[in-house]
Amino acid sequence: MIRRSSKDIDALMEGGAVERASWLAFQDAVRRHRQGNVEMVFWEDGKMVLKSPFDVVIPGDDAWEDADGE
Repeated sequence: MIRRSSKDIDALMEGGAVERASWLAFQDAVRRHRQGNVEMVFWEDGKMVLKSPFDVVIPGDDAWEDADGE
């Protein structure tokens, strides 16, 4: 097992690699839910809510904007 120092972990966090990976995973999840027409679960105001993946906006997603006619 590779051990990383706290400086290595800080460097990963500062570079935005973790944030970018999380964002890409979110985009992928929304697209997959749209393909399967499966509701998504979110946490809002202290409770779980179901949402249509078509109600979830992915900023910069041209396919979404075209579907709305914008």
